[in-house]
Amino acid sequence: MNTPQTPAGWYPDPENPSRQRYWDGASWTDQLSDAAQTPPSDAPPEPAAAPGPAPPMPPVGHEPAVAPGPAPPMPPAGGEMPAKKGRSPLKIILAIVGGLLALLILIIVAVALFAPTTIDGDKLEGKIQDGIEADGAKVESVECPDGEEAKKDVKFDCDVTLEGGVKATASVTVLNEDGDVNYQVQ
Repeated sequence: MNTPQTPAGWYPDPENPSRQRYWDGASWTDQLSDAAQTPPSDAPPEPAAAPGPAPPMPPVGHEPAVAPGPAPPMPPAGGEMPAKKGRSPLKIILAIVGGLLALLILIIVAVALFAPTTIDGDKLEGKIQDGIEADGAKVESVECPDGEEAKKDVKFDCDVTLEGGVKATASVTVLNEDGDVNYQVQ
C-alpha cells in the first residue's frame, strides 16, 4: 500500500501555531516565518500549487517513503504541543534536601571551629579529688560547674566535701585556652 506523501511547503509550526515552518517533503526544517508574514524569500520555493485548498499538515506518525525516520512532532487533536518536561518534583525535592543538608553540615563545622572551648567539670572534679587525696585527706565529693570557658584568667569555685562532712572550696584559675587549670583548696 502506498502512503500519500505530504508535499514540501510552509505549514503551521507544530511547536508554535503563531508561526510557520517549512516542510521539505521529508522532515521539518529550521526555517521559520511568522504566520502573519510572507515566508522568507530566501526559503526554498514552494512547489507549484495545485488548485484547491492548502495542503494538509503531514499526518501524525507519517513516515515519508523518501527518507525513513521519525515523523516530525505534531500537535495532538487539541492543537497544542505537550509541555516540555522540566525538572520533576522529586528532583526538586532532592535538590532542596541536599542543599539543606549541606547547610546543616556547614553550621555544625562552624560551631565546632568557632565555639569557645569549655572546661570539663567531671574531669576537673577527679583531678581535684586525686590531688587532695594525694596530700592524705579523704574526699567525699567534689562539685564543679560545667561549661566554664577555657580562657586565660577565668576564675570559678568548686565545692569540696571532706571526710566527716567538712566543707572546703577549691578556687580554680584557668591558665590557657587548652583548659589547663590551677586550683587552691581553702
